Amino acid sequence: MLSDKQKSALKIIALILIIKILRKKRIGRRPDTDSLLTGPGYMKELVTGNPAHCQEMLRMKIEAFVSMCHHFRIRGWLQNSRYISVEEKVAMFVIALSHNIRNRFVKRGFNHSTQTIHRYFYEVLHAMLNFSKEIIVDTPYDQSAHQIRENRRIRHIFQGAVGALDGTLISAVVPHDQQIPYRGRGRGECYQNVLAICDFDMLFTFVRAGWEGVAHDSWVLRETMSDPANNFPILLPG
Repeated sequence: MLSDKQKSALKIIALILIIKILRKKRIGRRPDTDSLLTGPGYMKELVTGNPAHCQEMLRMKIEAFVSMCHHFRIRGWLQNSRYISVEEKVAMFVIALSHNIRNRFVKRGFNHSTQTIHRYFYEVLHAMLNFSKEIIVDTPYDQSAHQIRENRRIRHIFQGAVGALDGTLISAVVPHDQQIPYRGRGRGECYQNVLAICDFDMLFTFVRAGWEGVAHDSWVLRETMSDPANNFPILLPG
């Protein structure tokens, strides 16, 4: 007969074996991405379905989305992966930004892991940075072209005016040890003070970003105008 110590040892060994078997079989555990609608299936639904649904999710018309993806592919900034197309990568990126949601929410629609969403988000981000260099370009400033021409009454009141200038606070993501100067105007969140000029056709003709939220508008204007490298469009008399 077995002693009490031997019985206890056998029970412990049996318990260890049961735990190993349960871990190996993963009893009761289901895959995290088990939706019946795959990523390509969701993309097909967006592209071929109701145009309003596509515009609601991607914040752009389907023609613009397809054209942008085609441009990225032609320029070599993005290519199809083994299982994920360029269109699907861009859609994941656009949906995450336009709806301000985390990767965990994006993966529910496209049925990919969080790591996959994260990897392709940054791949598309680099493509977008290249795209921005083609889209955002400096234009020569023509003072006469920005003056009021249509409304005679306003043109008489604002004779010689070429636009409106103002500063605005825009949310900023700042490292924790640098947040104090960006907590401007007594608010808890971090902001940057952005100086902008808009003409009478509602088009921006100048933007200067990056100043801390506590910076006063007059200080931002004075420092911006004093630095020739900023190419401020209107010079002071003299």
